[in-house]
Amino acid sequence: ISQPTALSSTITGTNPSCNGGSTGSASVSASGGSGGYTYVWSTGGTNSSATSLSAGTYSVTIKDANDASCSIVKSVTLTQPAAISASATATAVSCNAGTNGTASVTASGGTTPYSYSWSTGASTATATGLAAGTFIVTVTDANGCTDTASVTITEPTLLVATASLD
Repeated sequence: ISQPTALSSTITGTNPSCNGGSTGSASVSASGGSGGYTYVWSTGGTNSSATSLSAGTYSVTIKDANDASCSIVKSVTLTQPAAISASATATAVSCNAGTNGTASVTASGGTTPYSYSWSTGASTATATGLAAGTFIVTVTDANGCTDTASVTITEPTLLVATASLD
């Protein structure tokens, strides 16, 4: 009487690309046993891979075709990057109706490098030549994760002069 080789498997995972996202995946490869494997994931899936996963631990039970009691369980833990965060600051316009204001953004978290898109059309971390107003910047990391920030540039009140004759 011969018996099949022991059922074995390897599991791999791909982490979600954005904090709070569900782009992660996991897949398992089985070998040995009697073949004809069935899979049951902790998510309820029944394929050799699971998709649309967020950060967390996932397990899969693998059974071979000849003996349902012959099974193994594998698990994988998926992690996520830190949330991307954008914070903007402004330098006020020096004269009323002037256009020398600046707005700068500082980004953290996510996956570097970052790209920037201002409501003015600027694509650098600092937008210059701005009049008074509110401006929005979107910061995008290397994985396409985004955060937005807004900043308001102020200006001094209009200088009014009056003249009088003595």
